[in-house]
Amino acid sequence: DMCARGLPRRGLMPPSPFVDSHKPLAGGRTFVVHRTGRGGGRDAAWAPFAIPVRDLCGGDGDGFQIQVWHQSGFFRAKPALIGMARTRIEDLLKPDAVVQLSPPGGGSKAAAESKAHDGSGCLQFKCCLKVSPSFMQYLASGFPLQLVIGIDFTSENGDPADPTSLHHISRTGKLNQYQTALKAVTEVLMPYDTDKEVPVFGFGARLQSFSPFVNHWFPLNGDPRRPEVVDIQGVLD
Repeated sequence: DMCARGLPRRGLMPPSPFVDSHKPLAGGRTFVVHRTGRGGGRDAAWAPFAIPVRDLCGGDGDGFQIQVWHQSGFFRAKPALIGMARTRIEDLLKPDAVVQLSPPGGGSKAAAESKAHDGSGCLQFKCCLKVSPSFMQYLASGFPLQLVIGIDFTSENGDPADPTSLHHISRTGKLNQYQTALKAVTEVLMPYDTDKEVPVFGFGARLQSFSPFVNHWFPLNGDPRRPEVVDIQGVLD
């Protein structure tokens, strides 16, 4: 959660603020990775949101920049920067975290108005860090995995009778592009499959030549109750 306290007024009117979160880049540049919607007033509040740490600061402990802007309701009015700060993930995870905003560059109109109204205010945060395990961490933990395969049979792949089709079965035993890809992928993933039984489905085919309807989910072994095949050869067969 994030809310503001004591943001500066814009003239006689309270601000209509939004907040940009900037990831630092090489050469002192920054990149906006998240923008809130517009809040209302000097003590605006925004809906909770989530930002991946790697998107915000690369996950390396470096800080990132926060900018608070005011968006006037006038037609085609440009946003005005009213406050900014640099902070770190560790600081935002503290209980009742507060980030004090500094006014923008010294000679700007916004800076003058901020000083005239007791600074640029602050942002208050209630943050938590949600850890998403990587694929390798799932494997290391012994988490059971199951490989499931779907194969595209739509007409863009060509007529299987045509030697240039992705589904053409060569009499010489040469693998087509689908078979080559399936073999390469299953050889990598099959060792992590707990039972070596793989459900294999197709989509985008007419199962009867006389039928006008395209089926978008069907087991390739013809058994909807038990669509699994055994090991890599079973997938290719």
